Amino acid sequence: MSRVHFWDYGDGGAADIAAAIAVYHSLRRPGRVLLLNEHKAGGGLESGLRLHADGLQDSSGFQVREHGIESLLRLQANQRLSAGNFRDYTYSLIAEKLDIVSGFIHGKIPAIGLYRLAEQIYGLTITYSSEAQSLPHSEIRVAVLTQNRMLLEKFFEEKDGADPSDIRLSYEVLVLRDFDRSSRWSVNNIRRRYKARVPIIALDYCTAFRDAVNHRDLLRFMYYHTSEPLGKRTSGPFFSGLERLTEQIMQQTPTGRTLSAVGGEER
Repeated sequence: MSRVHFWDYGDGGAADIAAAIAVYHSLRRPGRVLLLNEHKAGGGLESGLRLHADGLQDSSGFQVREHGIESLLRLQANQRLSAGNFRDYTYSLIAEKLDIVSGFIHGKIPAIGLYRLAEQIYGLTITYSSEAQSLPHSEIRVAVLTQNRMLLEKFFEEKDGADPSDIRLSYEVLVLRDFDRSSRWSVNNIRRRYKARVPIIALDYCTAFRDAVNHRDLLRFMYYHTSEPLGKRTSGPFFSGLERLTEQIMQQTPTGRTLSAVGGEER
């Protein structure tokens, strides 16, 4: 398994891109993908998706869900969770291709133990948070920012101040969402200004994508744009960016080969 951790500085933009990549990858490439939402149910990675609400109330009025992260953690605490029944407590978004673990209703408990089981089932597990997290050697972080000087300076200052022996830095990707191609803050100019050594992927603003997320219609939107006629609906700059980001993620091998810092980038 490779865990792909999308993060931002708290504006939530990374969650939408993470969900889009999960759906896009599942529709265009082989393998099984898991979206694991460690945030509130209905938010985070679920923001653009419409899931069926389930659950019962116990005698004290406490809602007990039949699916989602709380159900998985209860089973894990009771030593009843296994790779054989893990998927029974997820929602299937694309049959045999993409599942999602819905988020919390009550509080929040670290889900570290779930990743060890997920790696037995899924090729990719995608997560999101409002900050960069420490990840094992074989996994990757995707920072999702905008062409905002303050955010970019913060990002590159943190990287420059990190321990140079930190192997996680080899697996970081920077995504510039809502990209403005007429701006002087182009990919090449940002790379030169900050002497960037990470892959930088431009994702142009897409009105239809934003509308789909706001209407919780992301799944149908992605189905439409990746179906026939291929080469027409996915030929725009937004989908070109998704394709380049998917390629960068897939370059990460189980043995930990580093990502190319320049391959397939926008200028």
